[in-house]
Amino acid sequence: MPIWVILREAASQVWVRRGHFGKLMLLPMVVTVAIGYLQDLWEQPNAEQPTVRILAEGVFWTALYGIISALFAVVIHRSILLDERVSSSRWFLRLTKREAIFTGWSLLIGGGMWFMAATGAALIGALAIPFNIWCSDLFYLIGKAYPWLENLGQTLLIGVGVSVIGFLVSYFAARTSLLLPATALDQRQKLGWAWTISKPHAMRLAFLVGVIPLTSLLLQTLGFTWINESLWDPVHQALSAFVSCSLLIMEIAILSLSYRWIIESAPATQSPAIVEPIP
Repeated sequence: MPIWVILREAASQVWVRRGHFGKLMLLPMVVTVAIGYLQDLWEQPNAEQPTVRILAEGVFWTALYGIISALFAVVIHRSILLDERVSSSRWFLRLTKREAIFTGWSLLIGGGMWFMAATGAALIGALAIPFNIWCSDLFYLIGKAYPWLENLGQTLLIGVGVSVIGFLVSYFAARTSLLLPATALDQRQKLGWAWTISKPHAMRLAFLVGVIPLTSLLLQTLGFTWINESLWDPVHQALSAFVSCSLLIMEIAILSLSYRWIIESAPATQSPAIVEPIP
């Protein structure tokens, strides 16, 4: 699977359809800003809350954002793969069986990615204590000789931890995410199908649909955290929604084109045709 060809074609497809996608972005942007505003009103930063409630609220808000993104993603997948054009005033109301199944798969895959991240974090946490015990003398001597390396142990542990978690999440996304464009095209596939057909391309898919979105999310988080204090909150919310929706379009285009390339190169027994479904 040619990574750079897919990236170049995705950028080209998004640019060619920029007017269409720009109109489609308006409604999800407004909804995203509204959800962010409600979330800020709901949260009480200085109030002590039970851990269960914090986790439940986190799941609720994440799922709400996930549903909005899933409904938006169906339209983008179909626009890229079928050249389907949808009115910007109607796409959000298309809550058919297709959108329901797509949303279900999106939340399931997203939940799996969070589970992979939690597993990686737990693994690193379990190894942190013995790692510090075994290597404390070595890092102490290094820090004494080279003061600028006094935090080398923590830096290495964080670096290894982030790498492990990133690999787990990216690999899981690579092996499961082909279900999403398939579902958007009304192809009723199962998890085993995605796991099988993605196997020959797992590492390249992990880069395209795992590493790139995770890097994008990290940069967005760091960037908007940095400028948060200097912007009026409504402006911050609107800018964040615009950037998120814009990058989401690019990420979905990459997944769509990866799906097309894999389907077209897979054996006939594994590859459903990319054709306009019968209504």
